[in-house]
Amino acid sequence: MRTWERIAFGKYAALTLPELVVRHPSYFFWARSERVFRARGVRRGGEVEAKAKTIRLKNESHLVRYEFERQGLDEWLSDVRFRSSVQSENRWESTLDLSRGYIPGNRRLSRRGDEVLTRAFRRLANRKPLDGPFCKRFFNDDENFDAEPEAGLGSFLKLRKPIWPP
Repeated sequence: MRTWERIAFGKYAALTLPELVVRHPSYFFWARSERVFRARGVRRGGEVEAKAKTIRLKNESHLVRYEFERQGLDEWLSDVRFRSSVQSENRWESTLDLSRGYIPGNRRLSRRGDEVLTRAFRRLANRKPLDGPFCKRFFNDDENFDAEPEAGLGSFLKLRKPIWPP
C-alpha cells in the first residue's frame, strides 16, 4: 500500500494530495499549473493529477456528462449527470474528470465547480463523508482509474485509449 505525505503549507496543510483533489479540485489543479507542489517538495502530484482526470465509473455501461452555464463572459460547471450508455451521444464520457470545474483565473466560479464535482464523486463512490482514509484507499487502488502506470516512469501515468473522441 502506497503512503501519501501530508501537505505542510498553506490553507490545506495536513491534507494529503488525494484528499485535496477530492475536496478542493480547483485548488489542486491551480497549484499543479503553478507548480506549487513541485516548488514545495510535494511528490506524486503528477500521479494524482492523471488519476483525478480518469476516475472510472462503477458500472462500465454508464457515462457522465458535464453541463456548463454561461453568463456574459463567465462560464462554470453547473452539473454532472450520470446515465446508462444505451442511447449514446458524443457529449457523454466514460470517466469522471475532477479537473473539469477548474476555470483558470476565476476562483469564485471554480468553487462552484468544486461543489458540483465533490457531490458527483460522493455519488459515484457512494460515500459520505469523503474522509482521509477513504481518499487514500481510493487513490491507492488502480482499478478505480482508467490510467495505467507506464513502465520505468514511476509515478507518471499514461492514459488508456479513450472510448469517445474528445
